[in-house]
Amino acid sequence: MLEHRELMTEPLPQSAIKERISTYLYFGSPYFAAVGILYLWGYWSTFDINILEYLNLTDILKSTAYPIASAFIFSIIGGVFTRVTLISNTQPLIQRDSKAGKFLRRSMPYIATLYFLGTFLLLMLASVWKWAALPTLLSFPIAVFIDNRGFLHKTIPDERTRTVVLLLLTSLPLLAYGQGRLKAEGILVGETFQYVLSPIEGTEIVPTSTPLQRLRVLGHAGDFIFLFDPEKRAVVISGFKEPKALTIKQFKRTNPTEKIASKLAGETVAPAKAATIPVAKP
Repeated sequence: MLEHRELMTEPLPQSAIKERISTYLYFGSPYFAAVGILYLWGYWSTFDINILEYLNLTDILKSTAYPIASAFIFSIIGGVFTRVTLISNTQPLIQRDSKAGKFLRRSMPYIATLYFLGTFLLLMLASVWKWAALPTLLSFPIAVFIDNRGFLHKTIPDERTRTVVLLLLTSLPLLAYGQGRLKAEGILVGETFQYVLSPIEGTEIVPTSTPLQRLRVLGHAGDFIFLFDPEKRAVVISGFKEPKALTIKQFKRTNPTEKIASKLAGETVAPAKAATIPVAKP
């Protein structure tokens, strides 16, 4: 995958190509379902909730469609940009017989060792923010392994295009899980969340409380809505016995200095201005 290789294969007939595409689309459905489950796992496991007990397959697809589609679109944009700008030349960036090429081949075992060691150490870190980089770091060796086994070689003969596609396919599941973890962390630390204004049965809302002290919306599944109580550091599960409107507001910290200071000192800061988002839960 690092070097340009000519594939001495005859082009497939049109019918064979359509059959292969249909096969990949068939197996693509469980792939994207698994991606959605990984997102839910990363998000809800942060709060020790098995959300699959409250969801069916349709709910999984609906609840994960927007975040997964957003991540996938940004991944595609990055892949297209890489394909067009960085590896659009027909010749390799570094020739094998050049001094740089020979040095790179001699150094490759050391580079690979440092790469895997650094990735492993990052994986072992307790901080959840590691998931901002881990999907890319982990997907690259997986994509190389799959490519060396001949996956998609006949469907996508162009090596550079195939490389980008494999990187997208291998990074999306990891990216989905990481995005779930990061979104949950944003709610836990009070960085970005939605908080409740409507009264919730079994809970008490103090009119003078700040957004950082109010119940935070985690999501809903079936006839249940899940809330996070920042004061008790506990999850509140409330059922809807009858049609009811739930009023929530968006909160987001806008001052980077305040974000860093609050994470280091464990303190809260003045809430940012929030916009009202009315939602109705039948």
